[in-house]
Amino acid sequence: MVRVKDYLVTPEDLYFAVVSDITESGKILCDLRYADLGQGEIRKFTTESANRFLSEKHPQYLYHSRMLDVNVHAVPETLVRRLLKPVDTVKRLLGSDGGDDKTTTARSLVKLLLDRGMTPDRSGITGSLMPGFHGGDSDIDIVIYGQREFWKLREIVKSLLSDDRYQLDDVMWWDAWKRRNCDLEFEEYKRYESRKFNKINFQGTKTDFSCIPDPGEIIDIKYPLRKLPARTVRCRVTDDSAVFSYPARYAVDHSEIQEVLAYTATFTGQAFTGEEIEARGPVEVDDNNRIRMVIGTSREAPGEYIRVPGKFREYS
Repeated sequence: MVRVKDYLVTPEDLYFAVVSDITESGKILCDLRYADLGQGEIRKFTTESANRFLSEKHPQYLYHSRMLDVNVHAVPETLVRRLLKPVDTVKRLLGSDGGDDKTTTARSLVKLLLDRGMTPDRSGITGSLMPGFHGGDSDIDIVIYGQREFWKLREIVKSLLSDDRYQLDDVMWWDAWKRRNCDLEFEEYKRYESRKFNKINFQGTKTDFSCIPDPGEIIDIKYPLRKLPARTVRCRVTDDSAVFSYPARYAVDHSEIQEVLAYTATFTGQAFTGEEIEARGPVEVDDNNRIRMVIGTSREAPGEYIRVPGKFREYS
């Protein structure tokens, strides 16, 4: 079964990250992340550069989803040459003692987390380490399957962060903020991220943790969707049980909008139950007339955000 954060490899050696459990008209919805151009040249893409590259070189992977009412990248199931899964990356690491410095660091981190209680078959590594496109400055991206498992992992991270060795340094925080390229100022970004307990510094490498929901935890959305213009709302979070899921879900007490969904890691775990938020993003209506706001129509999400303008809980 294809899941979010898996990578699809096409015959052209394009590497797409799966972004949805939906398969539409035989196509898997995804984002282009890398292209292997041959002779050791690997190209990494932002949202803008990926759209431009596909438009010029491989327009067959550009697609308008009728169910989502949005333009996306999509790979026909018949053109998937290889499927890379995060759990297999961990198995590969633990099954070998070799590799470069980054591979060795990742292996040591996985062993530490397993010793602390991370469940072996409920965890994986995605990102550049999965296809082997990492470099010396690459992060480690660990995924946890299931919301309960993720909240357990978050407690492990919280305990690690009590040791200064695992705290991100100023350079790491700045680099993380620059990479996100979001609509938050640096100090504001750092303030939110510091209470999420989903990042650590392990032997000089920034490590991020994210949650992939189990099938029974996936939000029940009745397709097709109809997009409405972006707007700004203020409301209170009434349920934070899925704020670290994918997408992150904030149930809110707004008179029209029942929930705010965040598809970008920048706004995952951004607010908790009882906090008032200001959110801006496009609105969508599903086939059950359920209205929600969506944050993260691209990885960078320009003009979209979730903020806590009032009382702010430092630890949750």
